[in-house]
Amino acid sequence: SIGIRLREDADTGAGYEFRLMLGERRLVFDRQPNYPWFVYDNRGLERPLDAAAGVDHTIQVIVDDTIMTCYIDGVALNARAYHRPGEHVFLDVVDGSVEVLGVTRLTR
Repeated sequence: SIGIRLREDADTGAGYEFRLMLGERRLVFDRQPNYPWFVYDNRGLERPLDAAAGVDHTIQVIVDDTIMTCYIDGVALNARAYHRPGEHVFLDVVDGSVEVLGVTRLTR
């Protein structure tokens, strides 16, 4: 899986995450860490995703105030993120590797 963590506090790890779960073929959104339980109710915040390992994918993440949207090969998932624990962006990979090419950050 590949996690794109947004608005994360580098000291506490608190933030939001889009997670591309290749083995389960889905994209999910959640708040991290999500404890105590139900800090963020993410029911329904997932999309089926036809993505495979070893294939190039185009990922675009847009954050506009409280709205976060992640596009992966044309599949979109958006959610509200009202808290701002931090301003860092992190990428993590579980059981694999990822190569990142052509990163662009646009600000107003």
